[in-house]
Amino acid sequence: MPPTDHELMHRCREDASSFDHLVERWQPPVQRAIARLLGPTADVDDLSQEVFLRIYGARHRYQPRAAFSTWLYRIVLNVSRDAHRRRWRQRVPLVDEPWVETEDPHAAAQLSELRSGVSRALARLRPRHREVIVLRHFTDLTFSEIAEALDQPESTVKSRLRVALEKLHHELSRQGFAPQELEE
Repeated sequence: MPPTDHELMHRCREDASSFDHLVERWQPPVQRAIARLLGPTADVDDLSQEVFLRIYGARHRYQPRAAFSTWLYRIVLNVSRDAHRRRWRQRVPLVDEPWVETEDPHAAAQLSELRSGVSRALARLRPRHREVIVLRHFTDLTFSEIAEALDQPESTVKSRLRVALEKLHHELSRQGFAPQELEE
């Protein structure tokens, strides 16, 4: 059985190869989250490296009070927020990633158009709304994990997500997507 994230964090205090395992395990989700939070013009590799440097620097202070992913995504949010401030509050479209593959060319074209629309709509949201959508729908954190990562009460997270989804729906409607297209 592979070691847990908590075990790897404790081991990496003495053994750098344990940290390498953590990086291998978490680098793809960290990079996806950064790309969704900041868009394609972000230097995802550098920001991901910054996340892992912060984790490595905190290895001696790490305490497994919650899920490792909660702690990790809090660092991702902090690094992303710092990068966002450095980028002069420039709005950019988010990375399009394939969510579902399809053989039907017409369906594939519609899906591609919807993905582009979602990326554009997410990019138009305020960072706090974008963050809660990304953390809930793209990283599968629970509401309590998101609340801990954002250092907000769970009720605030739920309320912010509701507002963020309404704003996202409005942005998509503005782009011409019909409500039934958004519910599929």
